[in-house]
Amino acid sequence: MDKQTVDEIRHLPAGASVEGSVQVARKAVKTTRQGKPYLDLILRDRTGEVTARIWDDAEAVSERFKEGDAVAFAGIVEHYQGQPQVKVLPESFVQLPEDDRAPDAFLPVTPKDRAALARDLDALIESVTQPPLRALLDAMLHADEALRAAFEAAPAALRVHQPYLGGLIEHSLNVARICDHLCTLYPTLHRDLLITCAILHDIGKTREYAYERILDQTDEGRLIGHLTIGYTMVRDGIAGLEGFPADLALHIEHILLGHHGQLIFGSPVPPMTPEAVALHYAENLDAKTATFIAIREKGGDTNWSEYLRYLDPARQVFLLEPAAEAPAADEGATAEG
Repeated sequence: MDKQTVDEIRHLPAGASVEGSVQVARKAVKTTRQGKPYLDLILRDRTGEVTARIWDDAEAVSERFKEGDAVAFAGIVEHYQGQPQVKVLPESFVQLPEDDRAPDAFLPVTPKDRAALARDLDALIESVTQPPLRALLDAMLHADEALRAAFEAAPAALRVHQPYLGGLIEHSLNVARICDHLCTLYPTLHRDLLITCAILHDIGKTREYAYERILDQTDEGRLIGHLTIGYTMVRDGIAGLEGFPADLALHIEHILLGHHGQLIFGSPVPPMTPEAVALHYAENLDAKTATFIAIREKGGDTNWSEYLRYLDPARQVFLLEPAAEAPAADEGATAEG
């Protein structure tokens, strides 16, 4: 039997036999209503995630591996409440040696060309000509090779928008391009300031997330959050530049702290300058649009997604794409119909 990817498994009918190599994204020993323990799993590869269950020898099997480990498995596809899951055969669940895989072998990756994203970032930095702002970008994303590598590797989120390797640079470039266009509509916006903050607004996600073996929050990310982490990183970057204008630093700090828009979403202050409000809505536009596109591309069994509580407000999403072209009019039709 050929090995299947998670995406292939999700589209197989109930009763189909499957096998493959995946990463254990989550595991938990639970009990049935009858008090029998079972192993509740989320299995992942680069194509997605699927729920799995091990009904026999759950506690013993759980001792063989931890979250983030790569495993080989075999099982049967089942459907529960309209969603596919895998009934894993306990004896098939075997941890794979570290040497058999790259650290990120099972993590999702941006569908975009990562080398092209890096080139586009450098071109955008080149377009910033005001010396203090250019010096800040160069210090953080050219001189600091470790930070640059992290910026290119980190996800933009764990679940909602661009939740994959390369998601942060993809999201940051999208936000910067939206801001660049806004500057053509509103020429009085400070373009170099806005582009600099668009590139750096989520820089704290390089430390908020772990993304080498498994996508998760770091302890620092859970305790502090990327907005505060990023604000601190940029302040440290500014402090390392001699003669950086204090008023320009204040504008940058306000934009970074206000980019979530409201206290309820993590910003200690609302946007109070044109550049701050422009960045807030540009960031939100890319995040929301990317989220809805991902939901539609995932699809479902009907024209509608399941009820998604993580959207604000919670709702279903219509999954049918608009027709590519308007239907041709009947030859015999008249203007009056």
